Amino acid sequence: MTETEHDEDVWDDTPEGAPLRYGAARPHAKKIDQIRHSHAYKKARASFRAECKLAKKVCHLCGEDIDYRLQEPHPYSWTLDHIKPVQDNPELIMERNNWAASHRDCNVRRGTDEPALDLGVPSEIW
Repeated sequence: MTETEHDEDVWDDTPEGAPLRYGAARPHAKKIDQIRHSHAYKKARASFRAECKLAKKVCHLCGEDIDYRLQEPHPYSWTLDHIKPVQDNPELIMERNNWAASHRDCNVRRGTDEPALDLGVPSEIW
């Protein structure tokens, strides 16, 4: 792998607040950590959190209320979730239309999987 190819693959979908593991399994974790801790990302994230709190947004993964008074690392605290995983769509990391409010625990359990579809209750038993 050339240096250029190596530098381009800097995205992953580690849930925010999850411990980072540097090393062979995650060679780009240090760069990802820098992106997620950049001033621009923190500012946009704080603004989005304020909007969610004002609108009383619920967790998009479980549908339950979020207590915005709770702080990280509480499992039911608010966290920003990327709807389409950044690992597959790195261009969407700062796209607010790809952001959703979630509980930290729900986000961690989901990981990089697609959100589960809520198909509702069947109209009849088949």
